[in-house]
Amino acid sequence: AEAAIGSAETEAKRILNDAYKTAEARKKEAILEAKDEIHKQRTETEKELRERRNEVQRMERRIT
Repeated sequence: AEAAIGSAETEAKRILNDAYKTAEARKKEAILEAKDEIHKQRTETEKELRERRNEVQRMERRIT
């Protein structure tokens, strides 16, 4: 019985360690995806801002 309990405890520890490693890997993956999305959004926003600035400059030149 003690051997069975020891084996079960060892198996439980292994399962917990595997779950922890999987959770950490998923966490890192989610962080990377979020960083990629932030970069993409920043790039799009900067592009839109440049386009608006160019349009304002064109309008200013027409007015003058």
